[in-house]
Amino acid sequence: MNNIHAHAHSFAAILLLGSFLIPAAARSQGGGGTTPAPAQPAAAPAAADPFETALLELSDAEPIIRRRGADRLGRLRDPRGVPPLSKALEDADPFVRSQAVDSLGLLRAGDARERIAAMLAKDEHSQVRQQAAIALSYFGDLSSEDALIAAMSDSAEGVRFAAARTLGSLRSAKAAPKLAELMKDPSAGMRRSAAASLGQIRSQEALPALQGALKDEDVYVRREAVKGLGGMGSQEGIAASVKAMLEDADPLVRIYTAQVLSGLGDNSGEAVLAALLKNEDTLIRQQAASMLGMIGTQGAGFPALVSAVAAEKNPSVQKGMEFAVAQMKARLGIRDEAIPAPAPAPAPKDKPAGKTGAKKKAEPKKKGKGR
Repeated sequence: MNNIHAHAHSFAAILLLGSFLIPAAARSQGGGGTTPAPAQPAAAPAAADPFETALLELSDAEPIIRRRGADRLGRLRDPRGVPPLSKALEDADPFVRSQAVDSLGLLRAGDARERIAAMLAKDEHSQVRQQAAIALSYFGDLSSEDALIAAMSDSAEGVRFAAARTLGSLRSAKAAPKLAELMKDPSAGMRRSAAASLGQIRSQEALPALQGALKDEDVYVRREAVKGLGGMGSQEGIAASVKAMLEDADPLVRIYTAQVLSGLGDNSGEAVLAALLKNEDTLIRQQAASMLGMIGTQGAGFPALVSAVAAEKNPSVQKGMEFAVAQMKARLGIRDEAIPAPAPAPAPKDKPAGKTGAKKKAEPKKKGKGR
C-alpha cells in the first residue's frame, strides 16, 4: 500500500513540474503557445539584362572586362551593340579593339566596314590587323578587296595569312596574281594558305602556280595544290599534271588525286585506293574506303571493298568500310545477289597415312558351306 502511495506522489510531482515547463517553452517561442508562421523566402532578384551587362563591361576600367563586354555584344547579335562597339574601335587596348572588330563583323555592321578596312592597313598592332582581315570575310562581298590585297604584303605573317584566306573565301579573281606570288613564300604555312585560296578562286591565272606547287617539298602544300586543281574543272593539262601524283609518297595526296581524276572521268586512281585498303595506318584505310564509296566502280572498287571488309580487324574501321559498301551499293544500284561470294577456305591437306592410318586390306569373303 505504501508503494502505491509513493508512485502516486511521484506522478503528481511530474505533472506539477510540467505545468511550469510548458508555459516557459511557449513564452520562448513567442508566447501564446502557438507555433510561429514560417518566414517567407525573399523574392529572387530580377535577372540582369544581358545587353545592359555587356554595356557596363565595355565601359569598365579593366581592359580584360572591356574585352569580355565587346565579345558579349557580338554574341548577342543585337544591332543596338553597333554604336558602342564602333566607339570601342578607338580603345587604347589592342585586344579590346581586336574583339570589337570581330564583333562588328559578326553583326555585319556595314557602317563599320570602311573603318575595319582602314584598321587593316593602319593599326599599329598586328593582332588587330589580322582580326580585321578575318572580320572582312564575314561581310561576304568584295568592297574591301583592294585593302585585303594590299594586306598580303603586310610585315606580319598572320596578317598575310588571314588576308589570303579571306580573298579565297570571297573568290577574288583580282587577287590571283598576288596569291601566285605567295606560292614562292619561304613560309610553308603561307604557301599552303595561298594554294587553298587559289583553289577556291578557280582562276585561269592560278593554274601554273598550282601545277608548280605539286612539286613543293611540303606535303600539305601538295595536298592543297591537288585539291585546288580538282576544283578548276576540266581545263586542259590538269589531268596530265595531276596523274603523276598517284605515285606521291604521301597516301593522302594519292587519295585526293584519285578523287580529282575521277571527277575528270579517269578511274586510274581506283587501283591505288584499293591498294591503300591494306595500308598499316587505320586512318588511311578508312579514308581510302570512304573515297571508294564515293567514286569506286562496280567492276574494280566494289569487289576490293567487300574483300577489305572481310579482312579488316579493327572494328571501327570495319564499320566505316561497311558504310562505304552500302554507299556504293546505293550509288550504283548494286543488289545483294550481285555481291561476289567470299572465296572458300582452302581444304586441309590429307595427313600422310601412318600405321594407324593405313587402310586395312579387304579380307576375302568366306565361302559359305554348300548343302
